[in-house]
Amino acid sequence: MSDTLTTVVSSKDAGQRCDRFMINTWPQFSRAQIQRWLETGAITVNGASMKASHKMHEGDRVLLTPPEMAPSELIAENIPLTILFEDRDLIVVNKSPDMVVHPGAGQTSGTLVHALLGHCKDLRGVGDQERPGIVHRLDKGTSGVIIVAKSDESHRALQTQFQTRQVVKEYMAVLQGIPKGRAGVWDKPIGRHPVHRQKMAVTQKGRASLTRWECVETFGRFASLVHLFLHTGRTHQIRVHAAHAGHPLIGDATYSAGRAKIGPEEWRKIVSEFTRPALHAFRLQIAHPRTGETMEWTAPIPDDMQNLILAARAHVEEGND
Repeated sequence: MSDTLTTVVSSKDAGQRCDRFMINTWPQFSRAQIQRWLETGAITVNGASMKASHKMHEGDRVLLTPPEMAPSELIAENIPLTILFEDRDLIVVNKSPDMVVHPGAGQTSGTLVHALLGHCKDLRGVGDQERPGIVHRLDKGTSGVIIVAKSDESHRALQTQFQTRQVVKEYMAVLQGIPKGRAGVWDKPIGRHPVHRQKMAVTQKGRASLTRWECVETFGRFASLVHLFLHTGRTHQIRVHAAHAGHPLIGDATYSAGRAKIGPEEWRKIVSEFTRPALHAFRLQIAHPRTGETMEWTAPIPDDMQNLILAARAHVEEGND
């Protein structure tokens, strides 16, 4: 079995439905997975199985032990991909939101890896057996550019570029509120949250983490479209830095409870219905692993974020701030 994940319900989460609490607490898993594990007993509350509709109480102890997938179960799947570039060495994909990058505990199908195996018959065995071809990752809810190696040589070369920070990574995000100034740097160490171990946090014992940002557009006082540049690549880095600065990403239930604190009522309703962090991997630049040529790819902001931006503009035009 997989390692057990544990959390304790805080006062602010008391009263939530059991399934909603689990989804917010472990965003790396899908709603369907959470509901299935509640039904099968893989999730327990105070040692007992619970229905999805059960209301959580402060102090409840929650354990999740997702079933582990064996590497031999990796099966190619016919899942459509938006391919930005491909040659014999690598493939660059515009990942859709809500697609998990690679199989893991409880995620046994429907991942980017399964789709890639269906597209690239020779990908199996490149690099990590359980994550063939993968040299970096995007969170489940993050859309945008991701690069995958198609040979062991490319895998090693690309991994080195990521590890030595030679890769240019740019993102677009919609934040709650407006950060002070039109541009700036978030230079705060990030490590595992001291209590909620499935989350990350700014902590003095964390690893050096630097995010540069600049405002592209502001929407009254209630939201902003921000261009971000990652100089390090910590887990949830942008999400943690933005939340620590007081401007969490729209839709980020893990680091902001997903609720808009300011703005017109209709805008807050729109935000409550936006079901993923409003974060998009906009641009990626590397040196080609075989030729050394500088190559870059961009992916347009997806429809759900575009609609969010349009809604914010509309509220400003209506005189709301």
